[in-house]
Amino acid sequence: MTETFTYTDDLQIEVVNEGTAKFEDQKPQALIDLKSWISDEIKAGNIEGWLPYNNFESSVTWKIIPK
Repeated sequence: MTETFTYTDDLQIEVVNEGTAKFEDQKPQALIDLKSWISDEIKAGNIEGWLPYNNFESSVTWKIIPK
């Protein structure tokens, strides 16, 4: 499932979630953790990436997209 989140006024993050539930349907901490991890990746100069979660049972692929 593909989800889109606002990062800044000019940028959005597109997340392809290979998990079983959208982040908006999970506990609030799940989305907070995802946004924090992506923020750290962007600060490190990355514009896309992959993140496993839930003991590698699920993953997200993300990229910056212009608003």
